[in-house]
Amino acid sequence: MIKITVFSDVHFGFSINEETENDPNEIIEEIFEKNKDSDLIIICGDVFHSRSPKIEVIEKAISSLKKFLEIPSKVRVVESDKKMDNLKIEAIERHLPIITINGNHDRSSIGEKNILDILDEANIIVHLNSNYVVFEKDKQKISIFGFGNVPENIAKDYLYKNVKHIENCTNILVLHQTIYPYIFYSQEYSLKIDNLPKRFDVIINGHYHSIVEENINGSKLIMPGSLISTKLKEEESNIEKFYVNIYIDGGIVKTEKINIKRARKFFYLKFSKNDSKEKIENEIAKIVNKNYIKKPIVKVIIERENNEDFSYLIKEFSDKCILLLKTELVEDKKIEIYSKENIQSILDFAIENIKKNIGSEDFPIKIENLIKLLEDKNSIEKIVDMLINKQKTL
Repeated sequence: MIKITVFSDVHFGFSINEETENDPNEIIEEIFEKNKDSDLIIICGDVFHSRSPKIEVIEKAISSLKKFLEIPSKVRVVESDKKMDNLKIEAIERHLPIITINGNHDRSSIGEKNILDILDEANIIVHLNSNYVVFEKDKQKISIFGFGNVPENIAKDYLYKNVKHIENCTNILVLHQTIYPYIFYSQEYSLKIDNLPKRFDVIINGHYHSIVEENINGSKLIMPGSLISTKLKEEESNIEKFYVNIYIDGGIVKTEKINIKRARKFFYLKFSKNDSKEKIENEIAKIVNKNYIKKPIVKVIIERENNEDFSYLIKEFSDKCILLLKTELVEDKKIEIYSKENIQSILDFAIENIKKNIGSEDFPIKIENLIKLLEDKNSIEKIVDMLINKQKTL
C-alpha cells in the first residue's frame, strides 16, 4: 500500500500580528508528527504567501519542511520528464519526497527565479511545473503530474496541451486553479468540472479554502482546503481545517480527511446600524467564551451613521481573541415609491435615471437607443466600438 499525505495553501509568511507568525509552522509540525509513515507528501500550491518571501520566512519554512526529510524514503523513481541529475534522484530515494506545485501566490514573474525552484535545487522539495514523476513501491506505480498555477484565461488550453497520462499507473493530477462551480470566475475560459482531464484516478486542486471530496467523471476530486485563513472574509468564517491522506492499494484509492487541531479559528460578525453596543458585546462574547487551543481571530464589521468609537472592544476582548475591527459609515437613504400612474413604462424610467447618473451630453449613443440595443446580443460589439470611437454611427 502507498500512503500519500496531501495539504495545500500553507501560506508561509502570512500573519496578522506576532501571535500568528508561526501558525503555518505549527500546523506543519502537527502533520509531520501524525504522518511519519507516509510514502509521499504533496503540497498543492501557495506554499508561500508572497512571491518574494523574506529570508526569515524562508528559513522557517525550510526548518519545518526538513522534518519530513528525517523520514527514510520507501519509493524509487521509475521515470520522469523533469530534468533530474543523479544527486536529485538519490535525494528522492533517500528521504521522504515532498512534491509541490506553485500556486497563484508563489508563482514567479517572467524572468524571475521561483522560490520553489530554489528549494528544489537544494533537494528539499520536488517542484513540478507541467512535469510528471512516476514512483514505485512494492511493484505498485503511481504517476504524479504537477500543473503549477497559470492565468485563468489560458488554464484550460494550457493544461490540455501539457498534461500527461502514464499507462499502467495510478495517475494523479495536482493543480492550483479556479474550478467552477466551487470557485466562481467570470471568464469563460476558466476550468469547469466537466472539462477537467479524463483518465486520472485522482485530481487534487489547491486554491479553494474549504475541503471538497467528490467523484467526478470517474476521477476522485480532492480539494484539501487551506491550512490557515488568509482572506478573512465571511465565507471563510467558522470553517474547519483539514489535510487528506490518500491510500492506494492494488489500484484502489481510498481517502481519509484529518481535522487539524492546531489550526486557528476564524469568525466573522457583521452588525447593522440599529444594533446596540450590548448586542455587539454579547455576540462577540458568545464566540470567545469557549475553549480554544489558540486565540481565535474575530473580524467585526459595524455599520454606523456617525463616527462612534468602538476601539474599546479590541482591548476588552484582547485576552480571549485577536479582534479585527472595522466600522462602516452608512447613509439613511430615502426610498422613493413609484406607482403605475407616475411611471409611464419601465423603459422610460430606466432612460430617465441613466441620464441623471451619466448625463447625455457628448455621449456617443442616445440613451434610448443604448437601452434598446442592449436587448440584442448581436449589438454589444457595435456599442463597444461606439464607446471607444472605433465606430462613429450605428
